Amino acid sequence: MYIKEQSKGIKIKGFKKNSLTWLCQCDPFVYMFRIEPGKYCDKNWQYYTLEIGIYSSDVFALCWGKVPKGKSVKNTDCCLRGSISDFFQENGDIEFYEDVDVKELQERINFLIEKDIIPFFNKIKSFEKLYRIMLFYEEKAIQQELHQIYIACIEYIMNKKNDALIRLEKINNQVWKKKAQEVIMRMTNKQLSAENN
Repeated sequence: MYIKEQSKGIKIKGFKKNSLTWLCQCDPFVYMFRIEPGKYCDKNWQYYTLEIGIYSSDVFALCWGKVPKGKSVKNTDCCLRGSISDFFQENGDIEFYEDVDVKELQERINFLIEKDIIPFFNKIKSFEKLYRIMLFYEEKAIQQELHQIYIACIEYIMNKKNDALIRLEKINNQVWKKKAQEVIMRMTNKQLSAENN
């Protein structure tokens, strides 16, 4: 209830709003800002986390063998994502109580967007910059093995093919090892296809 009212006052220039997600297409990436609802909420108290993410259709296709259906990118589609507190000094958690000052919270979120989020996105306009950020935030990644697979996909796109293969071969976790092997197959097939053309 509170969040719907709250989100109406959040404006991000160049971003399109879809529910609680704002997206900006800026080739080769889509930048995402999202208000992620907490799991444990009731009518008197609601908890949300502010998230950011960067999506690349090239990285997604190399990793998953397809691109998401529909026009909207989900937070789970992003190769880099996390709470804003993972990237900035700010706390990305917001609590709504019955007597919350909605206007004050809107101003706080809009301030964070202008001060931190937009400048952060503006720094990442190439795969090289995304690669550096991915390496820098390695330890804070939500899923370590998937993060390594995404880094390998970016290395492949940047023509660091040997580095990509070495990184993928190092993944030992049984769940993600199979995914790493699938990505290696896609990379190999793509390379063979390029050589035959």
